[in-house]
Amino acid sequence: MSYSVLSYLTDSAEIKKVYGSRNKKLLATLLDEFSEDFDILNEDFENDLDKNENAQEILKDIIDGEIRFPEIAFMYGYVYEKICEYYGELIFPPNDELSTGYYWDVPKQTYKAFIPIPFSDDFPEIFSIENKDLKSNKERFLSLFDREDVDEETFRIEKEDFEFIFNQAIEKNKDLVFFLY
Repeated sequence: MSYSVLSYLTDSAEIKKVYGSRNKKLLATLLDEFSEDFDILNEDFENDLDKNENAQEILKDIIDGEIRFPEIAFMYGYVYEKICEYYGELIFPPNDELSTGYYWDVPKQTYKAFIPIPFSDDFPEIFSIENKDLKSNKERFLSLFDREDVDEETFRIEKEDFEFIFNQAIEKNKDLVFFLY
């Protein structure tokens, strides 16, 4: 299995409004918007889910501000990604994909979200950065001087990709979320 890092430019204020809003209209909108995605998630993880556990119920939990299924914390992460997508956009670097190795080498908190969801001890890893913290996190991400067993040109490209993602978030005045799978 290969790993990948995805990044979203999003709006943390809107995402924070979702949690505990009990907004039934929003629930219906998001269930409709991500119907196929949620069905795919449920199918992909059918062996890990009990009868009443599914992506739709996790979304309901988030909107209701409760955590009924902490044992499937990974599903909260996948649904959180869909909420980030709804209030933002998936963004790709100029060199096609972000380096998983580079991401792993950056010293950072492994799990961080804009809303209080449980985190899995496995995937997805989530790192959410509010706009006000982008510059300091950009410095941290770009502070690596080299990576073991990576040639200079590859390292330069990896660093350039992360710099591009941060610059896009800063220029567009958005928040940034990384998901590692």
